[in-house]
Amino acid sequence: MAAYLTTDDVDAIVGATERQSFFTDAGAYNSALFTKINNLASALGQAAAQNAGYSASSDNDMVKAMTLGAFVRLMYGRKQLEVPKHTLEVLGGLLEGVRVGEVPIPGLSPDAQDAVGGNDISPQSATSASGRPAVFNNKGLRKVF
Repeated sequence: MAAYLTTDDVDAIVGATERQSFFTDAGAYNSALFTKINNLASALGQAAAQNAGYSASSDNDMVKAMTLGAFVRLMYGRKQLEVPKHTLEVLGGLLEGVRVGEVPIPGLSPDAQDAVGGNDISPQSATSASGRPAVFNNKGLRKVF
């Protein structure tokens, strides 16, 4: 999975100097730490989108915004600092909102079958390969609902 964010995305929220300070240990900037947190935040963003039935992509601004919410929390948490209130107000609830389906991702269409609780039923024959009649099939499901 490709990471959804670039340093420019993060810099737009916290600034380059601030970002660099969060990933500087023992006087040296560690880009590997940025990459690890970016990958983790991107995985959280992808999981939230998939939970709601979306196929997330890194070129969607809402996907980036919800990923930034996770990234900023991880970044501040790494230094045991609190995320600024205004940042939390804007980005804090996006990940959960998308995950539960309350916040749509503009430009993408969710597929309810791919979301948690969704299902996909394919047509089948009235009998199995061994000749036994189907007990649970597409027609039986339609009668239930």
